[in-house]
Amino acid sequence: MKALAERLLDRISVKTLRRLMGVLLIAAAIGAVAALDFDVFRGPVPRFGGHEVAEWHLLPGGRVRVHSRITLTSSPTNATFMRIELPYESAQVESAFLNGQPVSCVEFPPGVEMEPGTYIALNTSGPGLRHDLVTVTWTFPFADLPRNEEKDYYRIRLRGLIPVKSYALVAVLEDGCGLESRVPGLRVQQPFGGTFKTYQHSIGTCGLLIRPTQQG
Repeated sequence: MKALAERLLDRISVKTLRRLMGVLLIAAAIGAVAALDFDVFRGPVPRFGGHEVAEWHLLPGGRVRVHSRITLTSSPTNATFMRIELPYESAQVESAFLNGQPVSCVEFPPGVEMEPGTYIALNTSGPGLRHDLVTVTWTFPFADLPRNEEKDYYRIRLRGLIPVKSYALVAVLEDGCGLESRVPGLRVQQPFGGTFKTYQHSIGTCGLLIRPTQQG
């Protein structure tokens, strides 16, 4: 058998061997690509990541206006849209900015090619965004916050607009909002701030130590 193999090799030219090796390499490459998880590429908009500071303003008339400032740390190359997820179903985006410049915000309903949700138009087709600042202002009814009557506080849903490695929430009681801090005279408080080893989207909940303004 060994002698037969040697005779066959003698009859095959070096050029033929090179062609054969090329075919084998191409086949191996095709097999490696086929083994990839193409779900990574099927998604309409790849994942973004960053650090977020959410500044809540409790307004007269039972509304909450939030300024979410997101410093991007991860983004796909040539991204034109960034999908965000608001923490409350009734929340609505008022405005969005990229590095201080206004950008559009659009809603994609079910039935279109893109995943349903709220998208920020980044208006860029260059390399992936890094250290860029996205500011989103959104509002929702204060009535969406559940109140713990027994312990006298409101519960806040902690959720980044995109996956984040750090998240901080600051609450500001505006004049005439009809609410007061449980700490007399305290109008600004930070009920939560934290960092994470991996990107987190839904972080949990925390208590906001405020109550309806006490009469007398």
